[in-house]
Amino acid sequence: MHSVFRIGAFKQLENRLWQVELTLTAETDPQLSILTKRMREEVAGSTGWHRLGKLLIRTGNFDKAEEVYRMLLNATTIDNHKELSFLYNQLGSIKVSKAEYDDAIQYHEKSLTLRKEYIPLNHPDWGTSYNSIGLMYSSMGEYTKALSCHEKALEIRLKSLVPHHLDLAESYNNIGEVYHYTKQYPEAILSYEKALEIRQKSLPSNHPDLAESYNNIAEGYSQMKQYSQALSFHDKSLEVLLKSLPSNHPHIAISYDNIGIVYAKMEEFPKAISYHRQALDIFSEILPENHPDIAMTHNNIAKVYNSIQEYSTALQHAKLAVEIIQEKLADNRSRIIEYQNLVEEIRKKL
Repeated sequence: MHSVFRIGAFKQLENRLWQVELTLTAETDPQLSILTKRMREEVAGSTGWHRLGKLLIRTGNFDKAEEVYRMLLNATTIDNHKELSFLYNQLGSIKVSKAEYDDAIQYHEKSLTLRKEYIPLNHPDWGTSYNSIGLMYSSMGEYTKALSCHEKALEIRLKSLVPHHLDLAESYNNIGEVYHYTKQYPEAILSYEKALEIRQKSLPSNHPDLAESYNNIAEGYSQMKQYSQALSFHDKSLEVLLKSLPSNHPHIAISYDNIGIVYAKMEEFPKAISYHRQALDIFSEILPENHPDIAMTHNNIAKVYNSIQEYSTALQHAKLAVEIIQEKLADNRSRIIEYQNLVEEIRKKL
């Protein structure tokens, strides 16, 4: 039997040498063995460097992943269009995760330009490109463009992939997220449930993508004020994440933050603050200090303190949220106005 390890810290020792800390787990854990096999498939690549880059992205080590892909980019000849297209796509996705959207757009445009030269327009790789660009636009708050890209990705994938391929689940999930952001919650839940159905048939029960589906369905129920349903799905999501990802992974932080939001809506404010602060601790450890997810968590904490009439603390967090969002998402006027309105609301109460 293959040994199964938990992934710890990554450390670059030299330009082309990396150290990955691994902790041996009990080989008798069948669920972890199944998950490990599946994760090996997901980070598969033509070279060890490709596998390392994908693994770094999967574990939320975006800065280190960027170092790897930049090194590969510098070593790739200009006539190797397929490799260059892949590297630009990966770098674009990393830049989206780091909220560096101008760079993300440039990388994805380069990837698309090269991809046109070596694959037909109905190839599954086009689905990957449109999916990546859709995620970028969604992160930028440009939801009409995001939905268009995700629908193109889904159309290509439905024609070129088997019915329960996981890329279809990814497309349904991302379409659901756009519906969620545009407050079309019943439509969002329907898309999320399509993604969950595919993932339950194709993935082990402790796979992080199942956690994503549970979380997204929970978010839909929360917005529809069905809080018991929401907490039930959030608990399922967090349970999977804690079993399958490093303890400081951004997805775990997002899960804590979302649970905090539900408790705040239920007016269980101490629990809400506890979960939001756990999220903020993780985000502050792994993300740049001006990342939008940190702004979001500060804003959520400000809302709770505002509700319990601790206005000075609320204002401190609300102002931090506005400062970050104005710097990183200057074009997302709706988000900026939302955060500024909270600052003004709190100031009037002081």
